[in-house]
Amino acid sequence: MTWPRRVERWREFVEWESKDVPPDLVLGIILNESGGVPGLKSNQAEGGVATVSTADGGEETINHSYGLMQIAPSVVETWNRHHDGAEIALYDDLTGSDNRAARMQIRIGCWQFALNVALLSKTFPGIFPESSTGRASSEQLKLALLANATGGNWKVSGTEGRGLRPKLNRLEELGLPLTLEQIKTTFPNWVPAAVSGAFRRWNQYKSAEEGRPAGDDTIVMPETVISLAKGTKKKQKDGGLVDNVPKWMIGVGAAWLLSKFTSGDLNLGVDGEDHDDDQENDQEED
Repeated sequence: MTWPRRVERWREFVEWESKDVPPDLVLGIILNESGGVPGLKSNQAEGGVATVSTADGGEETINHSYGLMQIAPSVVETWNRHHDGAEIALYDDLTGSDNRAARMQIRIGCWQFALNVALLSKTFPGIFPESSTGRASSEQLKLALLANATGGNWKVSGTEGRGLRPKLNRLEELGLPLTLEQIKTTFPNWVPAAVSGAFRRWNQYKSAEEGRPAGDDTIVMPETVISLAKGTKKKQKDGGLVDNVPKWMIGVGAAWLLSKFTSGDLNLGVDGEDHDDDQENDQEED
């Protein structure tokens, strides 16, 4: 099996929903964003604010990313402006773990990625002539991975502002190639975690494409779970942090947490039944 069981179990849904986005690329995003846990909520507010309907006719305001591919509120808002009827993303779809919810989380995540590929072509047609994910170059796909994490900010024409486009505009201004490697070299202090994450997803995808294991249940934890663990520190009664715990005890605790997560015993606040990822996405609308 190429991917850890928690991720591989979604392959059928990914193949149905990914259109011309390579399924193993989608599975790599799922591995790193949620570890295969449907309905997972990010541990911090990100990606704007959106109001979404609920299945019972109510409304919920969200300011976190959700689901197998960690869909940001701004992406959900844009999706719902372009779809209607059964295609509308409900709050229950973002937070749920049943078949409809999982498929919707994958569907919107794949749409977001394909949109970034198309907008790279629309913005830099001389460099990225193909708007279809299935025909896009490797560099275009790598940059779309980065845009997923940082936001595209495709409407910006200058070199200032958040998101990927201002950085690409700057590279073009300097006469440098528009590549993920050049982004890393020219802007070493710009969202380094997102840049390294794009490289990691790409390398995992290529490993899977070649039939090699792309992830290991014993060593890979999703970024959302890692940040959750980092943000949870027990306080002493006097308000100070516990900083004198022996390192071997920390190691044992981490090993236990990882074993529980990979075995499926760790409840992260969502139902983990079988089939039952500073994100800003102010993307240009067609």
